[in-house]
Amino acid sequence: MVEEKNVDILDFVIFLLRWKTVLLAFTVIVFAISYTFIFFFIKPQYESTALIIPSTQMDGGEIGALLKNFSGLPMMLSGLKKNSSADFYKTIIYSRNTIDSVLDKFDLISEYKAKTRELALNTLTSRIFADEAKEGGGFLITARGSSPQQAADITNFIVQLLNKTIIRLNVQKTRDNRTFLEARYNQLKQDLKTAEDSLREFQHKTGLYEANEILRTSIDAYARMESEIAVKEIESGVMGNIYGKSSPQANQADFLRKEYQNKFEELKKGKSGGQILVPLTSIPDKMLTYYRLYRNIKINSSMMEYILPIFEQIKFEEQKAIPILQVIDNAVPSEKRASPKRVVTSGGISIILLVMTIIFLYIREKFQQSLNPKVLLIKNLTKFKNK
Repeated sequence: MVEEKNVDILDFVIFLLRWKTVLLAFTVIVFAISYTFIFFFIKPQYESTALIIPSTQMDGGEIGALLKNFSGLPMMLSGLKKNSSADFYKTIIYSRNTIDSVLDKFDLISEYKAKTRELALNTLTSRIFADEAKEGGGFLITARGSSPQQAADITNFIVQLLNKTIIRLNVQKTRDNRTFLEARYNQLKQDLKTAEDSLREFQHKTGLYEANEILRTSIDAYARMESEIAVKEIESGVMGNIYGKSSPQANQADFLRKEYQNKFEELKKGKSGGQILVPLTSIPDKMLTYYRLYRNIKINSSMMEYILPIFEQIKFEEQKAIPILQVIDNAVPSEKRASPKRVVTSGGISIILLVMTIIFLYIREKFQQSLNPKVLLIKNLTKFKNK
């Protein structure tokens, strides 16, 4: 078996040597024809790339930093992570609005000679590349064009559209947040005024202006704890409105609110392990009414202290329309074409056709030289039909 296999290999080598001139000429001709065809009939494409980095605005910006400062425990306020920022950029870049704008700006429908707008959109989408940079945490936007200048112009225009879209989305989101906080702030002002008036009226009627030291300590502790619970509740609402109700920030705030609520329940039952407090059920009726009125003031004051700086900051953020993207490198015209790779493409075509030709000629030769009865029968039948 080994000898037969060696003979087959030697036969194939002899076959190649016998046909070498024809095969070499065939390869050169195919290479020349394919190269000429690509040179004259396939338009060159040029690429241009812009480098940007995610802005701090995308990570919550000043609002995120402010919310961190007002949190009693670490809040996961990193906002959008690098990966989600990249996905966010890609969503905008490949959106129908962005592609449509680029298509119309550069009149690409006529350039692509597309029969429908949808085909032109698909062609343009395939010539835009957006992804994270391998190093440095940047984001690359690359576009192909029929000329170096067009490629650079398309890329820079996409960067502009991306920036404008992010600004518009940020302004809209900030406006929604401001509306939410403004309504909450106005309600808190009214509630605080009502609570202060109610306590003042109660003091005038009863003459009870201050509790004794033991009760005052208990009342202060209960009121402070309930005010912290109220702040955690409003913090959870703010986080849900700014970052989304199912976001890690909102979930963490809600978790803290429940923790404070549990601590308060332990405090009321005397299980806190701290200072000894008078149970709420043991406080005299007048003093309990005093506590509830005092507590309302304390709660509303604490919530006002929490929400007012955020409300003022978000009003300031709403007026800002500065560029969000930090562009490290603008796209510039390329000196080299990106496609087609004439030599590589022509070489690939030549190799594929050469292999196919060798297989065809080798099988044809073996078929003609074969003494197999079935092969001979096929030859005879073929000749008979030709006659």
